[in-house]
Amino acid sequence: MSYNNFSQEIIIKTGDTWSYFDNGYLNSNWMHKSDFKDWKTGISPLGYGDKKVLTNISFGNNSNNKEITKYFKKNITINNHYLAYELRAQIDDGAVIYINGKELFRSNISNSIINNPLCI
Repeated sequence: MSYNNFSQEIIIKTGDTWSYFDNGYLNSNWMHKSDFKDWKTGISPLGYGDKKVLTNISFGNNSNNKEITKYFKKNITINNHYLAYELRAQIDDGAVIYINGKELFRSNISNSIINNPLCI
């Protein structure tokens, strides 16, 4: 007789600490960066303009011309003892999610190469 053991483990939780960059735009290969000590840190949820936000981030210097891109980074460890993983993200406007520098998922972002003209 065999038994199947199904379990769930939440890897990233509300209230976790994230690193974030909210001061302008980064080069298009920012997700390959390994040193984030110059980034700010905050408790999730992060954002602005919503009562449920625990860490308010900057939208830039001009409320009529907000910087549309913000960068978030969280180091996690995934052990390969599960058969599948489910990704749930709380996204307001749009997002592109990378794991180990490779795009995994996008929401409300066109299916084109992401390149910010303000990046050097």
